[in-house]
Amino acid sequence: MTFICLIESSTFNIMSPYKLGCNVVEVTSSNIQRIGPVSRDIDTPVFRPEAAITTSLNSIVFSNCSIGSLDSFSFTNYTLSILSFNHSTITSIKPRAIEKSRIKSLGFGGSKIETFNGSSINKSIIKAVDFDGMEIEMIESDWIHNSTIGKLGIRNSKIENIEKNVFKDSVFDKIEMDGNRIMMMDSEAFYGDSQISTLSITGNDLTTSTPSPSLLSSTSPSSHPTSFILANNTIDCSPSDCSTNSFLLNSPKHSPLLYQISNNRCRPPSQSPCVDPRSISIEEHGITCRISSLLADCACTASTSSLPSRFPIDSNISIVILGDCEHLTLDQKSAKFSQIYIFRTSKLVVMELPAALKVLKIFHSTVSMVRGETSDSPQSPQSWEISNSKIDLISPSGLSHLKISTLFLHFSRLPHIPIHATRFSKIENLIIDSCFLESTQPLFEISSTLKMQHSVIFSSPRGLGTISSAQLQNNTLLECCRHPYLDYRNPIGLDTIDLDPRCDLHFYGSRCFSLDLAESSEGLETNHLPITSFVTFHSLTFY
Repeated sequence: MTFICLIESSTFNIMSPYKLGCNVVEVTSSNIQRIGPVSRDIDTPVFRPEAAITTSLNSIVFSNCSIGSLDSFSFTNYTLSILSFNHSTITSIKPRAIEKSRIKSLGFGGSKIETFNGSSINKSIIKAVDFDGMEIEMIESDWIHNSTIGKLGIRNSKIENIEKNVFKDSVFDKIEMDGNRIMMMDSEAFYGDSQISTLSITGNDLTTSTPSPSLLSSTSPSSHPTSFILANNTIDCSPSDCSTNSFLLNSPKHSPLLYQISNNRCRPPSQSPCVDPRSISIEEHGITCRISSLLADCACTASTSSLPSRFPIDSNISIVILGDCEHLTLDQKSAKFSQIYIFRTSKLVVMELPAALKVLKIFHSTVSMVRGETSDSPQSPQSWEISNSKIDLISPSGLSHLKISTLFLHFSRLPHIPIHATRFSKIENLIIDSCFLESTQPLFEISSTLKMQHSVIFSSPRGLGTISSAQLQNNTLLECCRHPYLDYRNPIGLDTIDLDPRCDLHFYGSRCFSLDLAESSEGLETNHLPITSFVTFHSLTFY
């Protein structure tokens, strides 16, 4: 049975919703001096958290209410589907007002709030936080602290002041700010040690504490969002800040970039701002670059080139775009780049990657993965994409010590992967589309989920038994050797088996060896686990 408390046109000195003993609490047109924890049987505030909330309270909605404050520990240890404040006024939301709680939806629609104090949301897990049609006087530093938020949306609102570092030690899937008028926002509002997957700032009128703000920290690329959308905003510009203006107003338009910056404009009246990026040539590395604040758009100028660990300029570069190279080496473990994009490179040698790297995308290139055995694990999960490329070599430790959230292989060829090349690595999502694969086992065994379609496999795929979920559609399995043998191995004393000539179309140059003998000589064990995972097969073609 569901108990619903409907409270209308009432006055409270203090309210503690869970003490009402209801599953659903709806309060309308009421005056509440404060919301917070109360001591036993008396109507006075106590500034300590309640014990764990064990009641079945599920939903709390305030509509057209006047609320003095949400005191500290107002919502501590709550588990709610909905906590909503609609068309209400709130003087202040105190530090730790929402603490150690799990909430599916936290909403503020059409309400007026004077102050969000620092840490007003603390140590909580919230699936969605939604502000729409709001009027807010102040959002203080460390507003959301040590929390995990699915999506934070702030739309169609007027905000008088946003202080710096409003997010502290928190994790966000997506932050979306759209159609707002922000009277004063600290240029460092989005700085701080938080992890944001997607930051979208669109259609806003922003007045910032300093003109031409890059909005992202120049000293902490590891805190930058993986995906950044900055479009159709009106901002303050410093006419002479060419580098930042080129980032805000004239950013590179490469389609694969996860940073999409377009159609922003300076607040009039203003003289025409300089939007030309700074050009530099780094002869010792054989590259030339155009610098737009945190972004370097580079091309190779020598037959042999490499990526520097740091660019010889004041700004710290977070995103590197590099293309049109004959021979390019990536060997910069100490660099602080968060994203690297490689285009049209005849020979790309990947030796070491920056520990802070979040995104690696490679297009129209030939790649050798020759990372060493001492490679360190990345600081956070990485997203990799290799498209329209050929991986011609993977060394015995070429894919070791990696944490990859998504590995996307698209229209590419994958060579033999040595059986230990993926040691101490983990792939959450492996996506293979329209590829040619000479081996599968080392990749499959470290992947949680697999989606593979329109691809050609050299021989019987191994490693599926360790995948929790696999979807295979419209793939072609070639039994290129007459027995369960694999190619690419040539241990001393092993006789080769002739490759079926029909396989030359896709795997020219590959060879067949006895898998059992090869593995025995290397002291390796094969994966003979039964396939017990959830696997969906569609239209596999066998030769």
